[in-house]
Amino acid sequence: MYRRNKKDEGKLFLSTVKPFKPVTSQTISRWLVNTIKMAYENTDLKVKAHSTRAIGPSWALFNGASMKSILESADWSTDTTFIKFYLRNVDVKHYASRNGHLRACKVLLENGADPNICTRSGLSSALHRSAMKGHGAIVQLLISHRADCAACDADGKTPLHKAAENGFEEVCSTLIKANPTCKIVLDNKNKTPMDYVPTNNIQLLKLFSS
Repeated sequence: MYRRNKKDEGKLFLSTVKPFKPVTSQTISRWLVNTIKMAYENTDLKVKAHSTRAIGPSWALFNGASMKSILESADWSTDTTFIKFYLRNVDVKHYASRNGHLRACKVLLENGADPNICTRSGLSSALHRSAMKGHGAIVQLLISHRADCAACDADGKTPLHKAAENGFEEVCSTLIKANPTCKIVLDNKNKTPMDYVPTNNIQLLKLFSS
């Protein structure tokens, strides 16, 4: 049995294996890193023990939390502190696109984020996400960083399919100007983007017919 000595007084964590000695700071750091990776289901996530203050708010932002709630929870006075020092690419940059966080997208792209990385299950890119939600400014930003307008998701749909089925005329116009051939791409159901345009959206139907 391990006998505690004076230098161990005040140590909070003990090893779970014999002789149950107090753990080192390096072990605690490793625990924190492993916990972060498990929590965000990403074993490739490059983090350190002190990354908790950055990873949590970043993940919250990309999953739809408002900037106001993040700033209040973290006790930051402005979003500049968060974006400049704490915003991290946690491999879910498509959430920033889907939720309309333009400044977050800019920071990620300016720091080398790949706009064409897709989700594992649906194969959706950041451009799919932003087009689906009608975020025109983000669509333009992604295209300016060479996002692939012709990329197909698991259903064979391009970002133009997504914008068309949701009736976003401005986004459709932007995507068509960037890559006109996307108008004739067939998805897994052999449908073009125009086939998904709501029948009552006359202006959008005219755009595809022109």
